[in-house]
Parts: sequence; C-alpha cells; structure tokens
Amino acid sequence: MALVLIVLVGAVVVAIALVAVGRVVGELGDRPRSAVFDLDQAVSHVADQLPFEVTAQLGYDDVRRLLGWQVDYLTANGVAVDVESDDDAVPAEELVVIDQADLRSVLVARAGERGCDYTESQVTAVVAAGMDYLSAIGALGAAASPPEEPPGS
Repeated sequence: MALVLIVLVGAVVVAIALVAVGRVVGELGDRPRSAVFDLDQAVSHVADQLPFEVTAQLGYDDVRRLLGWQVDYLTANGVAVDVESDDDAVPAEELVVIDQADLRSVLVARAGERGCDYTESQVTAVVAAGMDYLSAIGALGAAASPPEEPPGS
C-alpha cells in the first residue's frame, strides 16, 4: 500500500513539474529572441566590411568610438538598452524607426565636439557596416517604407 502511495505522489509531482515547465517554455517561445550587441565582435565585423579607403584612415579605436556613439544614439532613441547598467530595462515593444541620415549627422557633430576629424564618408561607411552587423545579429527589422502622403496634397 505504501508503495502505491509513493508512486502516486511521484506521478503527481512529475505531472505538476511538466505542466509548469511547459507553461514557461510556451511563454518564452512567444517572445522575440533578444539580440546581444558585443562591441568587440561589432568592431571586427565593421572593420572587415569597410572599404579600403576608409580602413586606410580609420583604426580599430576609431571604429570602436564611432560604434559606441552609434549605440548611444540607438539607446537615446529607445532602440537599445544597456542591461549591465539597468536591470529593469526592456527594449521598446512598438516600432522604432531610425533615420540613418540623422544618425550620421549626429555622429559627425559629436566627432567635431570631441576633436575627431572624421569625414562624412568615413562616418557613412561605419554606420552602414554597423547597421549590417545589427541586422546580422537580428537586432533590426525590415527597412521602413516612407510615409504615404495623404491624397490631394
């Protein structure tokens, strides 16, 4: 009799565990996969993607600096969060559109403020390769189409 009771209790415990694990797995399966930005990996990826003319002028430290500023811009616009500094941070659930022309102008302006003499073409190349890296790790969605103009305008 005691053996039957032990088997019955064991079966109930296993059933409860399976239901709990199945529920959590189902919830996690519905969430989009988080993309993790690794600065060292990004610098290597971007440096490999840059045209020769740009790599002849920019070193790894320059690429790292520009990518850091790019991440700052994305964070300020609600696209990225720094999980190391804010444990409660969650990326925006709604659609966020980044204007690459605005990003480039912000980076050129920041470079000027910091005494770095990066040209527009250098910044453009790093931004494009940086966006390629973000796309490769799954951090970007599809490109947004321009807003439609209302009829009669």
